[in-house]
Amino acid sequence: MVKSNKSYVAMRKTLSDLIDTSEDFIDNNFLKSLDPDDLEEAANGSEEAIGRIRDAFIDAQGSSLGLEKEATSLKDALSELEEGEVINLDETPALEAMFRAMAAAGMTADEIESAFAGMGIDCDVTPLEQSFAEAAAAAESASDRIVAAGSFDAQVNTMEVP
Repeated sequence: MVKSNKSYVAMRKTLSDLIDTSEDFIDNNFLKSLDPDDLEEAANGSEEAIGRIRDAFIDAQGSSLGLEKEATSLKDALSELEEGEVINLDETPALEAMFRAMAAAGMTADEIESAFAGMGIDCDVTPLEQSFAEAAAAAESASDRIVAAGSFDAQVNTMEVP
């Protein structure tokens, strides 16, 4: 059992290094989803196999966020790009949906960047996280005002009920 556990840890480390993501995202379900031939070919330097592993990673992230359709759209969008090409979050709905779901799930900027790195996307989400937090704070403030107004109306309505 100890040897198996060491192999599992080594596999997670190797895959996280291969696709440049955190080991935290390399779980048992993701490992089980991989084609053993892709693992062997990737170990021998096959860029195509590494691409298939990244696609499986995108599928796994999409599945964990309930965004299977967006994961497929994101893979399609990425397949049309040249290496180093820049894409904008607001011009790629699937990418935006993945970012919003990750942020809503409570992932930190570092975790989101690591997850996207595993998908082959180099990004800096700090400015997005800040604007997202500002928007959430503004919405919370507006929500507090609505709740306060709703409470007041409820109190008035309660007083009118015989």
